[in-house]
Amino acid sequence: MSNCSNSAKYKNQSVVDDDNPLQKSPQNGDFCYDGTMSFSLAYTVRTYPKTLPFQKMKDDVLSSSYHLTLTFIGPHRARSLNTTYRKKTYVPNVLSFPLDDTHGEIYITPEVASREAKRFGMTPRGYMGYLFIHGLLHLKGYGHGATMEKAEKRYCTKYHLR
Repeated sequence: MSNCSNSAKYKNQSVVDDDNPLQKSPQNGDFCYDGTMSFSLAYTVRTYPKTLPFQKMKDDVLSSSYHLTLTFIGPHRARSLNTTYRKKTYVPNVLSFPLDDTHGEIYITPEVASREAKRFGMTPRGYMGYLFIHGLLHLKGYGHGATMEKAEKRYCTKYHLR
């Protein structure tokens, strides 16, 4: 049983709800993780796709033993992470960070994803699911290219992401 102040609202998921866009990242200690969950969801924004099967997708792409934190963040925080860790100054739609062979983090910026979705012929929900799969494949070691695109299409079809 976890001693976390933010009790898990979903099986195998921890949820942090903080309207402060400058909330520290889970890696900086403002997130409750007791080491027993393989998937954690956090958000610092109000809007994100609550109905996607994120843990099932993660287990399917990476395995159930891979520990992942998915965080939905605003543009300010996304740009800050991108600048700090990648030396890029734009606001990204998704960032993925492998921490070691069995732990990683994915950050999605719903504001950017919602703007981009129409350009790719997808709903914002479907596009954020696609971005999650894209980040998972990067954590699995895929680089951009035909092999990654084929895997993305397969998973998007499997999870009905449109």
